[in-house]
Parts: sequence; C-alpha cells; structure tokens
Amino acid sequence: MKRLLLLVGVSFAMVISAEAKGEDSVMVDEKNQKIKVEYGSHGWQFSAKNGNFLMHIQSRLQVRYSKPFDTDPVTLEDFVTGDHNTFKINRARLKIGGNAYKPWLKYYWEYDLASSNLLDFRVMLAKLLYLNVKVGQWKAQYNRERII
Repeated sequence: MKRLLLLVGVSFAMVISAEAKGEDSVMVDEKNQKIKVEYGSHGWQFSAKNGNFLMHIQSRLQVRYSKPFDTDPVTLEDFVTGDHNTFKINRARLKIGGNAYKPWLKYYWEYDLASSNLLDFRVMLAKLLYLNVKVGQWKAQYNRERII
C-alpha cells in the first residue's frame, strides 16, 4: 500500500512539474541527444533518437471513499460517530508499452497493483502491413464484455 501511494505521489509530482514549466519534452543528454523524455497522450515517453527504442509509462488510479450515515439519527452523536468510513482502491493500473530494437517489434504490459494481477502482456511483430503476429495474454477483441 505504501509503495502504491509513493508511486502515485511521484507520478503526480512529475506531471505537475512538467505542466508548471510549460514544457512538453526534456532532453536528457543534450549534447548527443540520445534519449528524449516527453509527456504525451500515452503518459511519460522515453525514446531514442534513431527511433529503435520507445517506452511509454502510464498509470491509472480509481479510489472510493464512503461514509454511510443513518438517515434518521436520534442524536447528533448517532449522526457523527460510527466506524463505517471506508477507503478502497478499486483499480491501480500500471501500463508500459513501446517498441524495442526496431520500430516494428512492439510490446505492451499492463499490471493491476491493487489486486496484484497481470492483465495484459503481449509482443507484436508488425513488419508487414497486412501480416501482423501477436503473442501473449490479452483480452479478446470482440468478446461479450467489450460489445456490451
């Protein structure tokens, strides 16, 4: 739980600092410009100058806090007291994807930190336009859950 809160806090601080500066990208090695770091639609993105390596990191957090109360309290203490407060982390997802060695060798990985469950892991070979190969574990494209 502490690791999750630390991860969320660091991610939030990095987003706030990038937005406060008004910059979309930062060059790590400005002389050789080997690694480019930027924040975009897929979260934090790290890329090589030659385009052979790309990694984007994105996170998502869904929390729920509830404080149920009696709708007809007899006294003020009935309304205020009670150990019914709940704080729950429904989803805490970490998503990492990109390409390695060549732009057509892609990967994607999604992990749920709240339930400690690997949701998605796949490697895609997309060298040819009409022939792509995908290997790994993922949710079926046209299953009942997606259609509904």
